[in-house]
Amino acid sequence: MMISTSAPGKLVLLGEYAVLEGAPALVAAVNRRARVGLAARDGKTHLVSAPGLFEEQISIDPDGPSTWKEQLPLLARAFEYAPDFGKGTFDILLDTRDFYIRGKDGPIKLGLGSSAALTTALLAAVTALGPGSHPTPPSMEELLRFHRSLQGGAGSGIDLAASLHGGILGYELDPRSDRPRIHATHWPEELHLSFIWSGRPARTTEYLALLKEALETKTRRTREKLARLAGLSAAGLDALESRQIERLPGIIDEFSVGMEELGNLIGKAILSEEHLRLRRLAREQGLAYKPSGAGGGDFGMALSFSRHAIESFESRARALGYATPKLEVEARGLEISQLPKS
Repeated sequence: MMISTSAPGKLVLLGEYAVLEGAPALVAAVNRRARVGLAARDGKTHLVSAPGLFEEQISIDPDGPSTWKEQLPLLARAFEYAPDFGKGTFDILLDTRDFYIRGKDGPIKLGLGSSAALTTALLAAVTALGPGSHPTPPSMEELLRFHRSLQGGAGSGIDLAASLHGGILGYELDPRSDRPRIHATHWPEELHLSFIWSGRPARTTEYLALLKEALETKTRRTREKLARLAGLSAAGLDALESRQIERLPGIIDEFSVGMEELGNLIGKAILSEEHLRLRRLAREQGLAYKPSGAGGGDFGMALSFSRHAIESFESRARALGYATPKLEVEARGLEISQLPKS
């Protein structure tokens, strides 16, 4: 039996940081997918191919040294999670190549939620090893608990929701439970989106650690900043779903300012030099702009009712050295297939 799964990456459209406090947020699955394959093999070792992570295959002996666990903590956790996975030996494919672009010094990882996409695809694959001819996808609650076990208990799970369901989602987390409220929504065709790679990878964990520290040491001011972001995010989702879409560009711009102020408060720029330059460029074209995700680097998003203005912005951004990968909303979420081994 061969099992093949795939799950899309994501870009957050609205609600960064505030989503951790239970505010509604908006996320889009994008057309970059993590792929996992499992095929039973003879012998005592697993053979792991992880294009995007490692150039060479890794051989894992379950009874041998466990040094590989430091290289592949996600896989190590999956063995613990799924007993049927640990009973056999497999050819294992963990393919995240879609989440990289070629840089002058080698591949550069894009901030598109590759970790969540790979987690979703892998958990679905190992779950499919269990009994039954029709594998049941992991629930959002299972995914959230599993992923948090790898992240020290942190994370809103918004990226997991995009990987599991696909499309554009409204997402709201109850910080006291593992049961977020998720609903599908639609982006208006007349409001054009552009996603720009800032040229700098960013580490979300650094920003979350600084936010946690600020909540402990600058509690009142930090909560005021988060409350402002939460209000703007709620207003943005209301504008989208009530079809008052003319409000969205202004809300996005205000949210960008709120992210900038939060970065100033926690002591690390959320609107990095690259994002500030792109925001100025966007405003010159009459576009709204904000970072997508934790900021500092990774992607920014611009939006306008004018296709011409979007195209002009992208052209000028490319002339300044910024990349504009062709990213589209991915309607397909997690996919699972089982095939007889040839």
